Formats: sequence, C-alpha cells, structure tokens
Amino acid sequence: GSLTVAGFHKDLKDIVVNQVLQDTIDSSTGTPYQLTVTGPVNGAKGKVDGLEVAFQQYFDKLPGWLSGFGTQASFTYVNSSRTRYNSVNTGYCAAGNGASNLNLMANGCDTDGRSFGSMPLENLSKQTVNFALLYDQGPWSARFAYSWRSKYLMGVALNSDNTGPNQQDGLNTITGAHNLPIGLPLWGDHYGQLDFGMSYKVNDRLTVGLEGQNLTNSVSKILMQQHVSGLTGHAWYASGPSYALTARANF
Repeated sequence: GSLTVAGFHKDLKDIVVNQVLQDTIDSSTGTPYQLTVTGPVNGAKGKVDGLEVAFQQYFDKLPGWLSGFGTQASFTYVNSSRTRYNSVNTGYCAAGNGASNLNLMANGCDTDGRSFGSMPLENLSKQTVNFALLYDQGPWSARFAYSWRSKYLMGVALNSDNTGPNQQDGLNTITGAHNLPIGLPLWGDHYGQLDFGMSYKVNDRLTVGLEGQNLTNSVSKILMQQHVSGLTGHAWYASGPSYALTARANF
C-alpha cells in the first residue's frame, strides 16, 4: 500500500496561440503584395500550481477470498493562469471579429461589450477525483472505477453557434449600436462517470472478460458564460452506457 502527496508548480512560456501576421509576397510580375494572415505563434505565458494526494491498498490480511479486495483513490487540485505577451487590459471590446481583435480572441466579449478579462488555461479542471474498487484473486480480476472532474474552460470566441465572433450584434455602449463581436467563453461542466471491467483467466492461453463504460448514464454538458446570467446551458451530449465482451488468446 502507499499514500503519496505531491505539490507542483510549472512556469509555461511560448504557449501557442493564433495571431494576425503580416507577410509580403511577390507576384509573377514582380509586384509585391502585402497579405494579412492568421497563424500560430508562441504568444503567451502561463503558470500551473497544484496538489495531488493518492492512496492505494490491497486488503490482503482479510480471510479467504476477501483478501483480493483493494482500493485506489486520488485527488488533484490545479490552479492555472495564462497571459498573452501582447495582452489587452481594457474592460470593453472593440469592433471587428478578426484575429487582430486581441481582446476578443484572448479574453472574450460579452453581448454588452464587456471583456471577460484573464482566463485560465484551457482544458484544466481545478479538481479531479478518481476512485477504484479492485479485486484480484486467483483467475479473477475486476475493477469498478469512478472518475470526476470539475468544470474547465474550453475556450473563448470558438465560433460555436451563437457564442462566437460570427455574431456581431453585441451592444456598443459608446455609440449605442449593436455592432460588436461576441465571444462568449465555453466551459465543460463538471462530469463524473462509472466504468467496470472484469476478466477471468480460463488457462495460461485464454482470458475472457466483460467491460462496461458510463454505467451511470452520465450526460456531458457545455456551458456558456455571461456577466449577467453567469453560466448557462449551451449543449448536451448523451452517449449512454456501453458494454463489450472480450477474449484474449496467447499462442
């Protein structure tokens, strides 16, 4: 058995982000043309701080078949941030939905023209929990595993339905016109799932098994963020439970 605790700090640099680039090419006649293109650049820095606690134990001192039971568990906490090298600190967004609108692309823009400011790194949940009930005894092996993660940022201005810069009817509080781009942050909602796996070793050459995923019929949910309403539902994805029979043969 083991109990481990680990703290970590990571400084990140040259994170790849999209940015407008100016390029000049010569035509077949020798006339130079200046082009504006959007491409990846090393345009941001960030940091990640976290703590992880993990535990594993087999209860092999129990009598008989009970000695095959065991557990695994872990908890991780992560706090992250990202800062663009050419960061934008203004609280309100400007017109234009191109990559040159750094406030839109880096921070996101609400329907009332307000910027969302600094955002965490994408796809990192603050809390992650994993727990597994194990059994290994003789030819039998089984796992019940539950995993859970808290909400996480998917990105801003992702051009997803009514949340991205394809919409340009945000309120301009200076002119009163509805001509500002919209870039609402999209978040993956907290999600937990129970999986199962069991196998039986028939002999040295053949092992058969049964596997099941998402036994709890969990639904994945995407949220969109606004200043006034906070986080509201944007999309739901239901995959349902799935099962599989397996056989592994060694020759």
